[in-house]
Amino acid sequence: MQIVILFGGGDAGGFIITAHGIKPIPPFPADVLYQLKAVNSLTRIHGDHAGELGEVAARLSNTVVAHVEKATGAQGASVLFLDGDDGFYCGNGKKPIPVPIPHGFSQAAVQAA
Repeated sequence: MQIVILFGGGDAGGFIITAHGIKPIPPFPADVLYQLKAVNSLTRIHGDHAGELGEVAARLSNTVVAHVEKATGAQGASVLFLDGDDGFYCGNGKKPIPVPIPHGFSQAAVQAA
């Protein structure tokens, strides 16, 4: 299994973990970054439309994972997307799962360390 990890919204790229090691990946095109951010936003919706929009998030995440796989050459990849104080994990046809970042462990705190 291969995992693509994108920090800070993916603006600076990220890295991919494979069975052969870890390698950096360059930033994705703006349209892919917008899709990743849209999935992140959709996974955070609660209330009356959460179920319907969760299905939209699932379809969009499948599309964006395909773009990530094409750009990185990774097949069957999972994506961990972190942006600010939240993010999501998706891949292998499963619905995106919100990933909260613990309080005090923000991007600014990581950069300052």
